[in-house]
Amino acid sequence: MAAVSTDKYLHFICGLVIAQVVAQLLDRRLAWWATSALGFLAAVVAGIAKEYYDKKHGELPECQDALATALGGLLGILLLSL
Repeated sequence: MAAVSTDKYLHFICGLVIAQVVAQLLDRRLAWWATSALGFLAAVVAGIAKEYYDKKHGELPECQDALATALGGLLGILLLSL
């Protein structure tokens, strides 16, 4: 755990929050599986968009950051389904 940078933890937490917020906002409108899929998809898109933003603004995009965001989104959806 010590080898993982703080940046990856922040990406993970942001993915978790994005997925849960999107899923809960859509909860009463769609089936559970659709809200879960859209919440996870929102986290994945946010992670990719952030890395695209980094690339366009001269920073180094990292696949691991996008992956950390997606994994956070997955955990967020799994926690909602408990």
